[in-house]
Amino acid sequence: MYGYDMPSAGYFEGGLLGNSEILLCFEDKPNQLIMKKLFGTLGVAAAMLVLFAGNANAQYGGQGQMDLNVGIGLGSTVGVGGGLPIAASFDYGINDNISVGGYAGFVSQTEDLGVITAKYTNLILGARGAYHLPLVDNIDTYGGLMLGYNIVSSEVTSSNPLFPTTGFAASASAFTYSVFVGGRYHFTDNIGAFAELGYGIAYLQLGVALKF
Repeated sequence: MYGYDMPSAGYFEGGLLGNSEILLCFEDKPNQLIMKKLFGTLGVAAAMLVLFAGNANAQYGGQGQMDLNVGIGLGSTVGVGGGLPIAASFDYGINDNISVGGYAGFVSQTEDLGVITAKYTNLILGARGAYHLPLVDNIDTYGGLMLGYNIVSSEVTSSNPLFPTTGFAASASAFTYSVFVGGRYHFTDNIGAFAELGYGIAYLQLGVALKF
């Protein structure tokens, strides 16, 4: 799950002040429900790790195995909640159960506020580690932690000459963390599919899994 405790660029409000100046406002996104879901999933994941920690993982190749996940996200967790998130992660096995690697996620969102249109982009870059456990036959199941940086930018444009927005932009970047659970199923020795549940660029990520 990919998560962060920073205010997100929520929305822009345009107002006519003096010589057609724009008042730029940010609103924090409520996250109480999100945090409840996050900790609930963490509790289930922790229980599964404890229960199955003694088993050998036949689905994970161990040291030297390289896995690349590339996919889309369902349910954006950043900005105004729209857009189509895309993400990729790379894992390298360092022993029979542990892999380390990197993560990248991106989403671009647009919000129509009448005469003003606001565009937000989020780019999450991070390093991650995973522990692989054999919870389901023929599926590489795992859970892990990611630490990274969420690069947030925003831009405002206007269709009304009374509301000039030239040069109006803002950012709210910050460090981010992630706890996630997921699984990979390979149709061949090298090609398969993956799914990951988390809190980051999206709640659920689905796509192609490549093994090297």
